[in-house]
Amino acid sequence: MNHTIHHAFMAGCMLLSGSIYSSFAWCVNEHSHHAMEHTGEMDHSAHMAMMQKPQERSIENYSLPQVRLVNQDGLEKDLNKVLDSDKLVIVDFIFTTCTTICPVLSAGLTGFHQALGDKASEVILVSITIDPEHDNPEILKAYSQKYQMKSGHELLTGSKQDIFSVMKAFDADMPNKMTHYPLTFLRAPGKQEWVRIFGLLSVNDLMKEYDKLMKS
Repeated sequence: MNHTIHHAFMAGCMLLSGSIYSSFAWCVNEHSHHAMEHTGEMDHSAHMAMMQKPQERSIENYSLPQVRLVNQDGLEKDLNKVLDSDKLVIVDFIFTTCTTICPVLSAGLTGFHQALGDKASEVILVSITIDPEHDNPEILKAYSQKYQMKSGHELLTGSKQDIFSVMKAFDADMPNKMTHYPLTFLRAPGKQEWVRIFGLLSVNDLMKEYDKLMKS
């Protein structure tokens, strides 16, 4: 399966409606198997068990560090100012060479952003790399183009120390990038608390969260 077809395959799987576990189980299984044949990134059975784990949703409060990161256009951004918005904010953690979880997370956010149509300006999407030593602004820019990310979706990198401090603040730190797990964080306009979701989210899931938080 070549790169273009494989990406289109994953994006198509991600845009399917309905339950993520009935709609995506085969999709993720095929993708993970294909990826690990080439990279050995993660034990297949352990990875699939994590992928198919039911979503866990909780309400959390986080105190974020004062850090300045750099986006895909090479512009320096104060993270707290980016997240302190009167719009709905969604945050996830990715890395561009990931071949399992991150393509699903990124395709899902792109599909959600596109599905919002004229309401896309009501949200800010922030994807923070967990591999800052590799993922420089140029690589993040190429990644954003690969997934056809719209304006309003920031991809951020920075020093290893600053990235780790952000991950730790979100209780998303992990021993290494190969043990990366699916986390999405959402915050309603004007609210302090975050919705933390462990598990892969379909476009349908994200739309439901968007509707719920915009009414809160």
